[in-house]
Amino acid sequence: MPVTLSMVEVCLLPGARFVMVSLAALVLVACSEPIRSTPDPEHPDRAVGTANPEVDVAADALLVINATNHGLAAASLLEAEPDELPFVVAGHGLVLAIRAPAVAVNVDGSLLIGRRSAGHLVVRAILRPGSAPASELPSATSSSVLATGPSGPTIVLEPQVESLDAVFSSVALTPPAASPAWRAMAGGGWSLPIPAGMSLANVEGDEPSPFFLRPGTSTVDSLELNGPHPRRPRPEDFLFRGARLDGSGSVDHRGGRVTWYGVSYDHDGLAWRQRFYVLPEEGKDTCMTLKVQARASTSAEVFALADQVATDFEGPRPE
Repeated sequence: MPVTLSMVEVCLLPGARFVMVSLAALVLVACSEPIRSTPDPEHPDRAVGTANPEVDVAADALLVINATNHGLAAASLLEAEPDELPFVVAGHGLVLAIRAPAVAVNVDGSLLIGRRSAGHLVVRAILRPGSAPASELPSATSSSVLATGPSGPTIVLEPQVESLDAVFSSVALTPPAASPAWRAMAGGGWSLPIPAGMSLANVEGDEPSPFFLRPGTSTVDSLELNGPHPRRPRPEDFLFRGARLDGSGSVDHRGGRVTWYGVSYDHDGLAWRQRFYVLPEEGKDTCMTLKVQARASTSAEVFALADQVATDFEGPRPE
């Protein structure tokens, strides 16, 4: 039940580890934003911590706000950022190539797309599902609202965004039988669900995955897709110096099982956990791995979200 604090309504979103604060039409989502620690890919025997240079606020929270509250002039400066390779989200009858850099947050089914600025995630567009999948390509019903059919999703552009093309490099319709939920499309026939309470962010630099899935808008706890691997990995393949095996298990996946292996280690006085889900490719000996990293203090809820993702991944269909 919502609790009113100084005229601000606070409610915990189901399945999420962040809160949504509504004041009039303003949406605020508060999430952790501490230092991210991962094994160094060039030196797999050690772990390194990398501070996020875009965060210059003392609070350990990343706020999702609109242009009015961030300042329209400041929000407009984000629109001038050069585009990177887009990442693709599909769902509710649409395939959306989102211009990067960007973060897309699933807030109870609605997709909030924004860009980071000094500890904030400034919303640029909101996609609200309809009662049916999209049946038409987006068409304007007003200066800032686009419809995708009589009962399809609605796209709302924020004031600093001049056109649909500024947010998406392409928009297409999916076949009628496609999944209705939001999914991250990884290429090669692989895709991962984006459950409510998770975000999708493009990856900058030399990371093997084109995106991170994250609980809330955290930049420390993450899920990433790696591979393909020429053979099924062994538990010891996931170890690096100072790391130790930390259990194993499995989750259901469409009549089969997906195995995971756990790893734990300490870095800079903090306990960390990793989990590697081995995602088989149907009809082949190759596989992908879903690498999950979290602080020990948040690992239980992060791994619960990772179980949802591993249970509903899709791989390429056999020819």
